[in-house]
Amino acid sequence: MVLFLKLGFLAIRQASKPLANRARLFSESSDVFRAITLSVGRSLHRWTVYADRLALGKGSGFVTPLNEKLAISRGADFLSEGIVYSIASITVLYEYRHQQRLKLRSEQAAREAEERRIEAGRQNEARQWDEFRELRSRITLMEEQLWAMRRQQEEARPRGWFGG
Repeated sequence: MVLFLKLGFLAIRQASKPLANRARLFSESSDVFRAITLSVGRSLHRWTVYADRLALGKGSGFVTPLNEKLAISRGADFLSEGIVYSIASITVLYEYRHQQRLKLRSEQAAREAEERRIEAGRQNEARQWDEFRELRSRITLMEEQLWAMRRQQEEARPRGWFGG
């Protein structure tokens, strides 16, 4: 079962790449998504330039915006990579949660087995104490019978030469 689940996740991950490529093509052709990818591409370019300047110790100044075609391409790439990574993250998260649930179930089963073992031990101990009490009462009864028999033998035995 787990093998099929993992193979299914692998198939979903592999299918995410063509899905991401379709989303990339759609974002380049649709006017609404074209505007979104243009904005995302230019923002990514601006952040990249700011980060580079900060790394070099330069101040942040004016960043020349990318041309439309390159910005749309970067935004679409970002969107398609975001889809691939999102799907991969979701499958990894699902697998992790699935493993945690399996671990909790096995721990619960182990706890229940331990509780059953302890309860069986308690019942066994209680049964042994009952048997011990029964044997003790039998021994006491047999000792009383033995003392009674000895007394009868002593009373029936003749005393001395003259019976006394």
